[in-house]
Amino acid sequence: MQNRNIFLLIFIAILSFFSCSKKNDEKLSSTNSGSIVENHDFNMIFVEGGDYIMFSSKVFDEFRKDKTPVKVYISSFKMSSTEITQGLYKEIMGKNPSEFAVNDNYPVDSVTWFNAIEFCNKLSERDGLEKCYLINEEDVSCNFTANGYRLPTDAEWEFAASGGLKTHGFKYSGSNTFSEVSNACSDRNQGYPSSEVAKFKPNELGFYDMSGNLWEWCWDKYEFYWDFTYYPEIEKKDPKGPDNRYGEINERTLKGSDMINCGPLDSRTCCEPDKTTASYGFRICQSITE
Repeated sequence: MQNRNIFLLIFIAILSFFSCSKKNDEKLSSTNSGSIVENHDFNMIFVEGGDYIMFSSKVFDEFRKDKTPVKVYISSFKMSSTEITQGLYKEIMGKNPSEFAVNDNYPVDSVTWFNAIEFCNKLSERDGLEKCYLINEEDVSCNFTANGYRLPTDAEWEFAASGGLKTHGFKYSGSNTFSEVSNACSDRNQGYPSSEVAKFKPNELGFYDMSGNLWEWCWDKYEFYWDFTYYPEIEKKDPKGPDNRYGEINERTLKGSDMINCGPLDSRTCCEPDKTTASYGFRICQSITE
């Protein structure tokens, strides 16, 4: 009987050891850049912070041809692996505004910037998190220290799209060939402006559809690709866009391009926050608060 008890104690000790080891491994993996954090019906990917060179590709236009690349520091954050789907948007908001309501796995389209921030607050409320946005009609402020969901900044979005600290320097997010990461411009998916999320190759961190599919709303106000007044004074840590102190800026930034434009990963455009098209969607972000 005594030998049996000793054997039982040894067996329990072995089980405890492996259980603790597994928990420690899981805890460690949650801090690795690119690791997926399961969260109900979508995945958030941890992006380890670091230095990033903005304005380095000089794509698009004449406005940036004489701009020197700027090194900024991006703090660690989490962001959804895909654009918000029609299914999740419908569950949270009670409706689907998409012009092309194909199925629940397509990204929600035709959302305004105001729609996107309202969704973030409602999703935060559902998940028991502190809401990031204080909304007073068209006056919106963001608490970047809250643990709830929010739109990424332009810099966060581009850092994640580039692959973060694991970047391979691709032209598009995850490849130098557009058709590997999104429907090619000549193959418009039976006339729809987007395809189902996560159908193409992800980038180095596991993000899908950051080149092509839909343009994605960001937090930043927009001022000629961060030109003129804002560019010389860009914050060197966690830039959040111009603050309007030099005049009224109505537009908000969109990143990523769509399947018509096929732009590189630092593509950006803008639109007034209360307007939208069938090519506009979004993904969500979270600050690291612990």
